Amino acid sequence: GADRGWIDNVQFVFGSNLKQTLFSDGFNSNQGLSQWTTEVLVDTMGEAPQLDVIGTSTNPAGFNPVEGDGFLRFNSFTSEAGDSVRLKTIQPIQTIGFEYLNLSLSWSRDNGVFLPQGEFQSVTLDTLDSVQMQWSTDGINWTNFGDPYYRYRFNGSNEWLEYQLKLPDESSTQNIYIALLFLSDYGYDCHLDNLAITG
Repeated sequence: GADRGWIDNVQFVFGSNLKQTLFSDGFNSNQGLSQWTTEVLVDTMGEAPQLDVIGTSTNPAGFNPVEGDGFLRFNSFTSEAGDSVRLKTIQPIQTIGFEYLNLSLSWSRDNGVFLPQGEFQSVTLDTLDSVQMQWSTDGINWTNFGDPYYRYRFNGSNEWLEYQLKLPDESSTQNIYIALLFLSDYGYDCHLDNLAITG
């Protein structure tokens, strides 16, 4: 009797700590951006801000998928400083009843500063390309959570970094939409991969 009770207790505690994947996207070629829709917020001039799935990076070169055969690219290399675009889920994510909701992703960091030929440009003018996480209950009105993730790093090599971010407590009592708000500073491209929400 004592042994059985101890085993049941261990199983219960272990089970309570299991995380369930509620949403994920590896941004691979077979799926593309089928779970998302885009909304251009600012398009100053020249090439519009846009998002696509690629297999290898060019600006800067050297980034390959963290998993699968693709990852997300934001064209901050060719869209003007101040341009922004939002990538938002089409359907709400079923988060009601889940606690300790967490968003994880891979984000590319590079030390490149792009200076157009023949043009003087301060280092600070093209290093703030970024993505900001947002959430919404209706897919229309958005609230930031967490701090922006920036592309540029002053020291260190070009590499993927893994980030973990806690979702707001309200997301456990109502289903939510998730958005990624990209902002160009006319530096190199931004890249994101392997996004997941667990609870």
